[in-house]
Amino acid sequence: MIPIFAHRQLPDMSNRDYHASAGLSRSDLRRLLDSPRRWLYRQDHPEAPSAAMDFGTAFHCAVLTPGDWDKTVAVVESRRTAAGKVQAADAEAAGLVVLSCDEADRIEGMAATVANSLTATQLLRGKREQSYSWQMTVNVGGGKTFDALCKARPDVVGAGDLWLCDLKSAQTCNQTLWASDAEKYGNDLQVPWYIAGVTGRWPDEASPLPPFVFVVVEKDPPYDLRFFELERTWIHAAADKCLRALRIRYGLHTDAPTVLAEPEIEELSRPRWATFRDEG
Repeated sequence: MIPIFAHRQLPDMSNRDYHASAGLSRSDLRRLLDSPRRWLYRQDHPEAPSAAMDFGTAFHCAVLTPGDWDKTVAVVESRRTAAGKVQAADAEAAGLVVLSCDEADRIEGMAATVANSLTATQLLRGKREQSYSWQMTVNVGGGKTFDALCKARPDVVGAGDLWLCDLKSAQTCNQTLWASDAEKYGNDLQVPWYIAGVTGRWPDEASPLPPFVFVVVEKDPPYDLRFFELERTWIHAAADKCLRALRIRYGLHTDAPTVLAEPEIEELSRPRWATFRDEG
């Protein structure tokens, strides 16, 4: 069992303060697994939100915190006009997410799909966008351990911490394709990480786990809606990846964190499509 301590719920922390606070998030884990060098670079050079991230932020606001819409989002009729460019620049300078009319209409349709779903309505009842902080001991080998400061901000935690729910916008909610995207974009890491943050227990193979449901809504009409849970073996594989990311982070030279281990020479396999093409 991996010890977790200094576990805290932070109900009054804003989203802005959460992102500015210390601690490793699920996004950090994904970057560490992808490239420790890129993760280090992003510590001093934060990445600007992409258009997809802004769309997701606006969708979350429309569904989870609709009362904050006017404080979060600005809808601009057209960036092609001089007036529209000024309006967009002013909104971005004020820290608002800028949407086109078409994007705002699509978000309205997606939010309506969620509101008209009994299952989605039940899953989204609970504590919304609350922050959690905890520490856990990481063994990096060679007899060395570090106490990692961690954080999470789940979309919804059900009454009594009985379930967790995460809202996703997607190009498709086809089961096979979304499962591939969940692995590719690190959505699977959210499950063990958020469960640990909410319960104060690391999800090992012996422990009972609260259900974690992804509510996935397509971005285009008719705004199809699906509900997904990861199978237990996938959750444990994701937990192992989280621990591997922590070992990468705390395996870096603590006194000189910009010093990275040299990458090994890796063998590349020929892409399957090329083999199939030649055989065809």
